[in-house]
Amino acid sequence: MPDKTEFVPTDYSNDNTVPIPNRFTGENNKTTLIIGSSILKGIQPRGLQNTEVCTNRGANIDRLIDVLQKKDMSTYRTIIIHIGGNDLDNLQSIRDKYEALLYLLNFKCHPHCKFVVSGILPRKGLNMHNPNEMLKDLCEQFNLQFIDHTNMFYDKNYNLSYSVFHHDGIHLSKKGTSAFLRSVNMHVSILKHTDQSDRYCVHCGEPNHNSKSCRHGRKDTENDDLVTYGFNKCKGLKICSHNVNRLECKFDEIRYNLMSTPNPPDIIGYCETFLGKNTSDREIDIPGYILQRKDRQSDGGGGWAVYLTETPPFLEKMILK
Repeated sequence: MPDKTEFVPTDYSNDNTVPIPNRFTGENNKTTLIIGSSILKGIQPRGLQNTEVCTNRGANIDRLIDVLQKKDMSTYRTIIIHIGGNDLDNLQSIRDKYEALLYLLNFKCHPHCKFVVSGILPRKGLNMHNPNEMLKDLCEQFNLQFIDHTNMFYDKNYNLSYSVFHHDGIHLSKKGTSAFLRSVNMHVSILKHTDQSDRYCVHCGEPNHNSKSCRHGRKDTENDDLVTYGFNKCKGLKICSHNVNRLECKFDEIRYNLMSTPNPPDIIGYCETFLGKNTSDREIDIPGYILQRKDRQSDGGGGWAVYLTETPPFLEKMILK
C-alpha cells in the first residue's frame, strides 16, 4: 500500500445533485450520516439538521463493515464514523480494520462524500490516548478530518467528568450526549440551532428549553442505581431476561449493573449470546451468581446464558428445563 493515500472530497456546497427532501416518497433525504456503536444511542435525530443516526449496539469494526456493505450510501455527502471502543484489545488490529472500513466507504459512497473520524471517547479507568493517536495518524495518512473530544470530557485539571457517563462508565448520559454533539458540531454543522446565545435542546431541536426540561426526553435515571432493573421495591423471586445480542461486548456493563444494584434479580437470562468454545465460563463470571449456558454449535450466533443466585437445586433444574 502506498505511504500516502488521499480521499479528497470535492466541495459540494453548491452541488445541485444533493437530493431534495421528499416526505411523500419515503426516500432518504439525509445528507449527513453518523454511524457507529451504542455510544450514539442517546442521540435524538429530531434535534439535528439533515442528519441520520445509525446506532449498532455492541458493534465492533468488523460488524460495522457488514452493516455498511448492505446499506445504500449513495445519498450522503458527509459520513461521521464513531467506532473502535469494542476493539481495544489490539491497536494494530484496529488500524488494519479501520483501513478496510475506509476503503469500503470510498468504494460505496458518492465521489463528493466527506469522511470524518470521531475519536474514541474516554471511559472510567481507561486512557484512550494511544488508540486516538493511532486514529489521528491514520487520518493524516488518508487526509481525513479527526474529531478529538478530549476537551469536552475533561476539566482544566485533566480530570474526567463522571457526570457525562451513565453509571457503567462507558455509555453517555444526556449531558455526555450533548457534549458529544457539540464537539461534532464544531467540525460538521449538524445541530439545528447554532447560535450559542439561544437555549436549545439537543434532543428535539426546539428552542427556549434545554434537554433536562424536554417534553420528549426520558426520565433521567442515570445516577439512580436503584432502578437499574426496577426491583427496588419488589419482594420474592425476581426474574428478568434480555436479548443481549453478543454478551461479551456488553459484559462489563452487565456485571457492573448486577453488582452495584442493591436489590438485583435472582435469575437473569440472556439469549443471542453469540458465545463459543473460545470463551470460558471464567471470562464471563459474575460474583454471587452461578452461570449456566448453552452455545450454538454452528456459526451464526444464537445461544443462551442464565445467571442464578444461590437457589435450591430443584428450582435450578426447573428453570433450565
